[in-house]
Amino acid sequence: MPTCVCIGFPPLKRCCRTPDLAWHGSCAAAAGATAAALASSLSGRGTRGIRTAAAIAKRLCNNRARGASNAPLFFEEHSAHAAKQEHHVGAKLSPGVNGRCALRACAFHRGATHRVKQVEVRARVSGILQKQFYREGDPVKEGAPLFEIDRAPYEVALAQARAQLAQATAQVEQGRREEARLKPLVADRAVSRKEYDDATSTRQFAEAAIQQANAAVRQAELNLSYTNVTAPVAGISGRAEHSIGTLITTDVASSLLTTINQLTPIWVRFSLAETDLAKLPGGRLSRATPVDVQLVFPDGSTYPTRGRLNFAATALDARLGTQQLRAEFDNPREQLLPGQFVTVRITAGERDNVFLVPQAAVVQTEKAYLVFVVDAEGKAQARPVKTGDWIGSDWVIMSGLNTGDRVIVDNLLKVRPGVPVTEAPAASAAPAQPASSGAPAK
Repeated sequence: MPTCVCIGFPPLKRCCRTPDLAWHGSCAAAAGATAAALASSLSGRGTRGIRTAAAIAKRLCNNRARGASNAPLFFEEHSAHAAKQEHHVGAKLSPGVNGRCALRACAFHRGATHRVKQVEVRARVSGILQKQFYREGDPVKEGAPLFEIDRAPYEVALAQARAQLAQATAQVEQGRREEARLKPLVADRAVSRKEYDDATSTRQFAEAAIQQANAAVRQAELNLSYTNVTAPVAGISGRAEHSIGTLITTDVASSLLTTINQLTPIWVRFSLAETDLAKLPGGRLSRATPVDVQLVFPDGSTYPTRGRLNFAATALDARLGTQQLRAEFDNPREQLLPGQFVTVRITAGERDNVFLVPQAAVVQTEKAYLVFVVDAEGKAQARPVKTGDWIGSDWVIMSGLNTGDRVIVDNLLKVRPGVPVTEAPAASAAPAQPASSGAPAK
């Protein structure tokens, strides 16, 4: 066995980390032979190695002179076979890039949610506000009662209109009877033609009056119905603008009772810069472009429902260099509220011949990004690659990899080009995967 030296002394704790020395624990080899062999081994390491070897030899010789037959805590230099094993690097490998895949171009931008509708609920008749049927902030359905205005004056007005209608109806009947009585008399020249024409005109005026009376009745019925204020659309109710007992008028300042925000669906407005648009098919978006729109919240979670692009400006903003866009999302649980800031992930088009590898497998140098692969001889080879964006824990590789390449995903500090690589038997090895839909492209 090669010579051993004590590593219980401080200077030797640095030496035990050199690549050609291995830890052995305690050993009882002869101190003199140990010192000689170690001095020979370390002398090739320059001045510092020679000094270390000399210090070790001196200390071991002193131990030997004092009769220290057992020197505690030793390490030994590798034999030729051990050195050969040391130069093999154990590393986790991907099972191989499975093929060239399509990558959908993607862009991210900040956006804000907007209500599709905000409806002002206003009084259409004047009167005392008597009842409020909803609780502020609660969702309401279309047609649900919200307020009631004093009905009594409008009930009286309806009764008057109906009375006028009855009077007009009686006048029509009287006019028809008079006209029918005079018609045979005018044929016998018993009455003048003028009397008959006057009776006909009276009947026609009465018929016109009955139409007017019908309209008055209809208006009175509408006014009475307006005393019951209902929700014009479904949504979230706002705060009440007036207290019970307040006199409501139909002018703009007083007629507003509350507002209702329609939250489903909901809009998200955002814009894309020219640099992001360049990643997409045609360099711009339109409503006809097949896109996938998704919302990402500040905590990194995504909205479960995907959206639809329902507006795209036909020209770029000359001042900002952006295209204004709007997407529509279903919001059945009303999780999204107006004014909420979100990140919009919009994906469109496809790009071929791209791969995904774990981020840990990509090495960044001053000149390029590198990925180490294992060749047919089991040796490491450095591949310059062109990278795209990140997708989760993976990195998009735009070029530089071939189908079937086995990528080294860990222990990269020990990997050098040409070094034999042994696959580590780890069940948790991260596989390199083909790029999937929804990845951003550069």
